Amino acid sequence: MTLNCKKAYKIAVVGLRGIPHVMGGIETHCENLYPFLVRKEIELTIFTRKSYINPLIKEYKGIKLHVLPCIKNKYFESYFHTFAGVLTAWLKKVDLLHIHAIGPGLFVPLARLLGMKVVFTHHGPDYNRLKWNKFAKLILMAGEFFACTSAHAVITVAKYIDESIQSRFKRQTYNLPNGVIVKPGNHDRNILKKFGLMKNKYIFALGRFVPEKGFHDLIRAYRRFLSLNKNNKGIKLVIAGRADHNDNYSKTLLDSADENIVFTGFISDLTLRTIFSQAGLFVIPSYHEGLPLALLEALSYGLSSIASDIPPHHEIGLDKERYFKPGDIDALSAKMSQFCFKKLPAHQKKKEIFLIKKNYNWEKIAEKTYLIYLNLLKGSAARTGI
Repeated sequence: MTLNCKKAYKIAVVGLRGIPHVMGGIETHCENLYPFLVRKEIELTIFTRKSYINPLIKEYKGIKLHVLPCIKNKYFESYFHTFAGVLTAWLKKVDLLHIHAIGPGLFVPLARLLGMKVVFTHHGPDYNRLKWNKFAKLILMAGEFFACTSAHAVITVAKYIDESIQSRFKRQTYNLPNGVIVKPGNHDRNILKKFGLMKNKYIFALGRFVPEKGFHDLIRAYRRFLSLNKNNKGIKLVIAGRADHNDNYSKTLLDSADENIVFTGFISDLTLRTIFSQAGLFVIPSYHEGLPLALLEALSYGLSSIASDIPPHHEIGLDKERYFKPGDIDALSAKMSQFCFKKLPAHQKKKEIFLIKKNYNWEKIAEKTYLIYLNLLKGSAARTGI
């Protein structure tokens, strides 16, 4: 598809910590999406948070990176940063502002008041996350309401979110899922050796250290898994990721490390490809997700996977027997025993990888996002091809 404009439109993005190589689903989403959107017709700027990125990096794959000051606090930083981002976008006289996530969505009305065209992406009902208190949940609900009722266009990353927004706010939305760039596996034994691992002899999980990811359940279930069957000896548990903000929860997780439970910290690129492609099983035990990039990545390697029984995981479409009730330690342990030694046949691996390429293609998602931009920038109500 060839898309042409007569002038370079200025588009700004806010609501994420930053790119490149910053941990988080929204950060990974933006890092993969926007390089496909950088064309001659667009001047694209992402507002980043000083605490998370190297301020000397001014550009990434054609995207301008504008560093803004940020208070590193789990309750206030996204609001402070988004407010600063909206004002900066206004001063820069951008043609369109793209805001990500319902917390930052609180500032959509301000952007509208300042005369900007606004696209909002809903990444999930964050007020369901276990880490938030009642007041924080109310603020997030307000952010969702203002974003979904005030933005010129609303994008959702999962069908269950899309159906919820259409039902509650009586408006049309664009359902554009997260995507995956399918990469070849890597079999560097030295990387596994660094973490004391052997091919197919470990269970892998990936994510931020927050309660809703369920890693505390995974550790308990893994220990039960080890105790129930002598065949499990030598099977390790590998958890990659870290906390955004060090707290008692993340400290408790890290304190559980032993000879069998390995925390790698935040990893990316070659190391991540190696650990994905040589794992025996991938587990995602979350209580809450938007559309989980970690699970999509696991499937892009043809990796045998099990997941908690929540709507976004069902949307991806694993076999029915591969789901377990979130928080059910016995059920999770049983699924680990059932699938840890059960390799996927070669034809099923190929099928998984093909479906990921077909249904979660970043280039196609970028084309549809670009059409949404053009329709707003040109004042067109047309939805052809979206």
